[in-house]
Amino acid sequence: RLSPPGMDLEEQMRERIPLGRFGEPEELANLAVFLLSDLSSYMNGAFLTYDGGEVLAAGGQFNQFTQLPREQIKDLFEQMRDEGG
Repeated sequence: RLSPPGMDLEEQMRERIPLGRFGEPEELANLAVFLLSDLSSYMNGAFLTYDGGEVLAAGGQFNQFTQLPREQIKDLFEQMRDEGG
């Protein structure tokens, strides 16, 4: 909805994930089952990143916006403010 014109954010997001695809709901369910099982009984206070390696490869969610012209970013922020009420 807020994708800048001419920018395929979904494809760019997919390219940043080393596995080359988005996770499936079943994969997240498998993680939940593991965490609720006795197999994870020794886990304590762990922070799990479950993103196909994206954070290691790309470093953050908004890095793709650095490729846009400054004026286009300003327009995007203005649109976000307008839709915020």
